Amino acid sequence: MEVTVLVDFRAKHGKAAEALEAMQGSREFSLGAKGCEGFEVLQSADDPHDLAFIERWASVEEHKAFLALVMKAEGFAEAIKLFESGPHIRYFIVSE
Repeated sequence: MEVTVLVDFRAKHGKAAEALEAMQGSREFSLGAKGCEGFEVLQSADDPHDLAFIERWASVEEHKAFLALVMKAEGFAEAIKLFESGPHIRYFIVSE
């Protein structure tokens, strides 16, 4: 069952551009992963420090397996320092 994953972040003050760049790198990494069917990076029109991902995955399980890999990936520990909160992850099933 396909799921949409919403992931919210808040970049540290003055780090919005760097955080957005790190998130774009995550997009490329994710799109190469098994089960990832789509990935968008969003930045709030009202506050550039509010950032989000909208991801589409084949299943919740495949996304969670991918997260385990991401946390071990080179550069993850440094990238996460750019954020003051998040990631807050929520899973949604697409209703027809």
